Amino acid sequence: MYEFVVTDFSAVPAEQRHTFPTRDAATRFGSSLAARRCAIFIAHIVDHVDYGNFYVWYNEDLAFVRLDEHREHYASDPLRASFVGPSIQFQDEDNELFEVLPSQVVGRAQAAEALQCWLTSGLKLSSLSWS
Repeated sequence: MYEFVVTDFSAVPAEQRHTFPTRDAATRFGSSLAARRCAIFIAHIVDHVDYGNFYVWYNEDLAFVRLDEHREHYASDPLRASFVGPSIQFQDEDNELFEVLPSQVVGRAQAAEALQCWLTSGLKLSSLSWS
């Protein structure tokens, strides 16, 4: 079973909760998410056991991605490793702002691809670096 919590910050923050019994249903829903600024949490639960959590925070065309599997794994784009500049702000599900260094974010398409990879295979997207 996959449990989604999607908090959309496009206008007034709105939270949606969805539960999907199959990987295919979760994958279809995951590929349909289109909010430009949102926080997404997905839990993979089987027989009341948590097999991992996927988090993605979107800020327009950038994203911050974390996968929890016994510890926190953060995704980064190897091509952005040397990026410097001001921190990028994201909102968490409580509508609080937090900042991330430019070298620690990925593109929106990369985050969506990482989510689809995890939903379909349970694996990390190999084109990203994971801490």
